[in-house]
Amino acid sequence: MYPKVTIYTLILALITLSWMVPGGPVETRSFSNVDSAIVLGFNIFLTSLVLGALVLIYFMFKKQKWAYSLTFLVGVAFVIVFLLDLLGIFPVSLDSMSQLLFILEILGTLFGFSLMYLSYVTLKYTPSEYWSETFQIPFGLILLGICLLLFGVYVIYFATKSALH
Repeated sequence: MYPKVTIYTLILALITLSWMVPGGPVETRSFSNVDSAIVLGFNIFLTSLVLGALVLIYFMFKKQKWAYSLTFLVGVAFVIVFLLDLLGIFPVSLDSMSQLLFILEILGTLFGFSLMYLSYVTLKYTPSEYWSETFQIPFGLILLGICLLLFGVYVIYFATKSALH
């Protein structure tokens, strides 16, 4: 039970985060007051977090124990990113946060804590026979990964340009 709940919680967390891309439907604040290199670095981090989590989802479905360990770290990253913004520490915009963004960031923080908890209980309480010792990465998945990386570069460009408007 825990493995599937962990996977679906991560999927929901990623969907929630995807709504908050600068220039998207929810994140409309300007970060033109922040150095462009810092905004770029932050967008690289967030995009890497999302792409890495997408890869983890595949390996979680393949019953790879190490993927659940890394999911704990994804949860930590979610909590840190959202709390830094909610507490007004980083990134700081001259525009105020919309109510919808505030709610989504609270949800993102809760998802982060949930992922930490769920990955822990999954690793602790899932019987050893559940886990798969081996896995193969299909060629199609490698091609999909390359496409995701290219899409990630576009997202970083779009999000950075939008945040600095």
